[in-house]
Amino acid sequence: MKKENDPVPSGSPVNMDALLDKLAGDQNQLSYFLELFKAGVPELLDILKDSLKNKDVNNLVNACHGLRGMLLVMEMKQASSIAIQLEESASEKNFDGADELFHSLEKEIKGAVSSIEKSIDPKNKI
Repeated sequence: MKKENDPVPSGSPVNMDALLDKLAGDQNQLSYFLELFKAGVPELLDILKDSLKNKDVNNLVNACHGLRGMLLVMEMKQASSIAIQLEESASEKNFDGADELFHSLEKEIKGAVSSIEKSIDPKNKI
């Protein structure tokens, strides 16, 4: 069984072994949780984008924190790391490089979602 702190395999945006361990290997549950994730993330990304544009520190920190939790549940550790960087920068009111971090975060999330979708047996997709 994988430990919570196990690293993501090199080049992989998601630790599939750890994620499947959380779900006892249940592909139906994986599909369900992925759909929940995909339903909730766009709103948080929109809040992040607007908060960056308006330099709204409180909303940016809160959205980063909420998103980070979702990313960790889905074993997207690289994306979570980017969210932490963005949250810390916002907490320090440092917006230098924040747009680049945001775009990296979006890209990492898309890659992780795609990776999970590819791993789900088509008969288990919702």
